[in-house]
Amino acid sequence: MSRVLNRVLSVLISVSIWVSLSGTAKAEQGMLAEIQRQPDMSRRFMVSETLRLKDQKEKVLSVIYGNADYGFFESRRMHEKVHSIEFKFVPPGYLKPIQIFLKVDHGGDTRLIFVKSNTYESPVKNLFSGRFKTKGRFSSGFFLFNFWIRDKILNKLIGPLLTIVNSNGEVVWILTNSELTLDGDPYRQIWYAAQSSDRSAFHVLYHGQKSYYQSINIFGDSQRRTDFNPSDCPNHDFVLEPGSDELVFLDFKRKHVFGATVLTDSAPSVWKTISRGILSYAFPLVYQASYIQELNLATGVVRELWDPFYFFSPKHDFNRELGSGEDVFLHPLKVFDYLKMYYNLRNPGSCFASDNRRHVDWMHANSIRHVLGKGYLISIRNFDKIIFVDERFKKIIWSLGPEESDTYHFESQEDVFSSQHDASINSRGNLLVFDNHGPSRGIVETKGPSRIVEIKLDFTTKKARVVWSFSPKNLFSEKKGSVSELPGGNVLGFFPVSGTKDLNRTGTEDRLFEVNPRTGKVVGEMSIGAEVEGGYRAVPVNSLSEDVFIGKTLPL
Repeated sequence: MSRVLNRVLSVLISVSIWVSLSGTAKAEQGMLAEIQRQPDMSRRFMVSETLRLKDQKEKVLSVIYGNADYGFFESRRMHEKVHSIEFKFVPPGYLKPIQIFLKVDHGGDTRLIFVKSNTYESPVKNLFSGRFKTKGRFSSGFFLFNFWIRDKILNKLIGPLLTIVNSNGEVVWILTNSELTLDGDPYRQIWYAAQSSDRSAFHVLYHGQKSYYQSINIFGDSQRRTDFNPSDCPNHDFVLEPGSDELVFLDFKRKHVFGATVLTDSAPSVWKTISRGILSYAFPLVYQASYIQELNLATGVVRELWDPFYFFSPKHDFNRELGSGEDVFLHPLKVFDYLKMYYNLRNPGSCFASDNRRHVDWMHANSIRHVLGKGYLISIRNFDKIIFVDERFKKIIWSLGPEESDTYHFESQEDVFSSQHDASINSRGNLLVFDNHGPSRGIVETKGPSRIVEIKLDFTTKKARVVWSFSPKNLFSEKKGSVSELPGGNVLGFFPVSGTKDLNRTGTEDRLFEVNPRTGKVVGEMSIGAEVEGGYRAVPVNSLSEDVFIGKTLPL
């Protein structure tokens, strides 16, 4: 009898667990569908409070909200009524109560008056619960990511989602758009984002079937949007100086290349392709190169600033996809393979750089930084090279890379980077680079681990050396990654490993680290669940809007 009873109990427990998990999964799938239906998802994070005034003689100066964990923020966005204040904001977190204060002027004295404490409910708690786990204490309060979310039931991806996560691992904001897709491609649709210098909005660059620039605030209000022409292919990075209407951006363009000497914008005729190819053993290749363009946000006019074919030769500049030297163009035995691919390229219909759209991803520049009054720092991934060009894009002032023609070379082979991303100049005047440690120019099949490196250039000897590095064990970011210096000197490094095809690495979680370069100590760490994919760059953010971050403690 007891044996039968135990069996019945076991079945009942199993059924209840299955029902519970099924309900959670269905709720999650429902949330994914709900997000897909709502391009204005960002507005759902906004909350409104009505704050009663007890003393009409006091003049309200601002509203302060937050707590010791999320930090406190001061806002002057409020609407005064006869006996109350209406106030809208995006909560900096959901796990802990948010305290709200009024900062008032009472007869010349400034006072803080506690009004209320409230815990708010996240509109996406079922979707993201437990997927961001943190340790330690980050300097920045928030991080801006680009994500795709995997539906566990359908095993499909939904996205892209421009997402802000606080330093406790809570999702506090999401931006979607009309191109939100189910089971899309994280490498073909992506947001590239940077925080506005005045904290009032985010500048975002969207790369997809309809690419555009947009300035949008935390409440989902679009302050400006400029669409690109279908022929433009903005990607990876951009520069927009405060108060400027000129957006400088990296742009993919293709050239049809005959024997590394003849470059055309459009495909030659069938007869010219075959006859010239057979006679010269040099069938045309379609080279995708990284141009630099300028978009006027007021007029929508695009102007070319930098043509890489003027500075680099397809014949002599190495590309890991084909090798180097003249044999790049001499493949007569592969004529049918080339022709088959080539005529699929005649009318590609979009700017996407997928494998059936070009023969060679020649350069693949992935970051651009402006040093005011001096020039632009550019990282070229497929050349394993970093270059610095002048303000007018007329000449390359210096380059760091593996070729004899480069200005600077590494003292030690161990310092050499490959497949690098996100190059910048830090407060000490050194280069700060995310070194993916990917395949090194087709010579060495490097497979990580990836690392962050600080590189010092010696202007006298023209030598370069790594003066500091950080490399988490067994983390290999094959195609993505970012690094930035934070106020105070700590370094933030993002190691996206989702989608990496490397059987030797451990785990599939993307990782975010804040490191003190003076001590080498990791002061903050975030792991991102395997269901969240496609992260490209982590942008540190101190405040969610024009509200001013005033610290972890109250000022009065």
